Amino acid sequence: MTDLPTPLGSFFAGFTPPETLDRVFRTPGYAEEVHRCARHGARSGRSSDQSALRDQVIDLEVGLSRHWDTRDQRPRGTCTAFAVAACVDILLARRGAPPVLHSPEHLYWHMRAAIPPEEAAVLPDYALGATKLKQAHQVLRSRGISTEALAPYRTSDLHRGLFSKSPPSQAAEADAATRRFHKVKYEDFEEGPVPDSTANTILQELHQGRPVALGLPVFKLKGSHKNNWTYNGALNSGMVFDPVARPDLVDREVRVSGHCVCVTGFQPGPEELGGGWFIFRNSWNGDFGKYPDVPVAGYPGIGRRGNGAVSLDYVNGYTVEYLSLIPAD
Repeated sequence: MTDLPTPLGSFFAGFTPPETLDRVFRTPGYAEEVHRCARHGARSGRSSDQSALRDQVIDLEVGLSRHWDTRDQRPRGTCTAFAVAACVDILLARRGAPPVLHSPEHLYWHMRAAIPPEEAAVLPDYALGATKLKQAHQVLRSRGISTEALAPYRTSDLHRGLFSKSPPSQAAEADAATRRFHKVKYEDFEEGPVPDSTANTILQELHQGRPVALGLPVFKLKGSHKNNWTYNGALNSGMVFDPVARPDLVDREVRVSGHCVCVTGFQPGPEELGGGWFIFRNSWNGDFGKYPDVPVAGYPGIGRRGNGAVSLDYVNGYTVEYLSLIPAD
């Protein structure tokens, strides 16, 4: 994954956690506490309804994947817009609308415009194109989102190689205005800590048929220049390991950047491997999760090229932002 914008030689996909959360994540014993809370909840602190949800397989893409391939954000830092557009694609198709693609380009243009100067001054990696889910739900409420056909994604003739040179067309704006959304659940844990109910809330949204846009930190691998999202194991299998379940592999002291994806499902799993797995739709085309039908021993079969999985512990301990939506009408 070398063709994304790279601040200071490190990975950047378009979403960067704040330093305030870095300090939380680097607290000595933090990962162990995340795992301890998960295990304690499994024994005594979780309701029967929550336990039942964690025992269910959820797949919001079933029957839909034939309509579109996983998309490719490169070479731009637009992962947040792609994650939210994928949520819209799946949400509307599951509600009976014709399965069409919606435009990250339209959404991203207005997300950047929605960032006021005082916020841009403190938003990590703003100059490289970073955005937050906060701007996404603001734009979806006020402007909506157009179809991809009316605002296609641009990979060339870009300002500074990152940004479109012109706004979406009048036709795209008129189309977007017919497709507005309200947030159902939105949280930004900028100041930390991340509540250990986060995974349960996301599970409940999936159970209601609503995909969830999820922002997570990206960590360096120990003894490697790669990170837990771009090393060969993740690119081949789609499995993204975390500091809780794999402290031998993932360096919790070195947060490289962040990434935002669309969560579309869940598969149960043992506590020692992270407590279950959230399945997500990525935005790196088929270069991620290349072999979804060859699962890593003891881990879930992801089943769709371009998709991946993160553990329940990763979500419960390290979520930066998440967002679910419902049509405004």
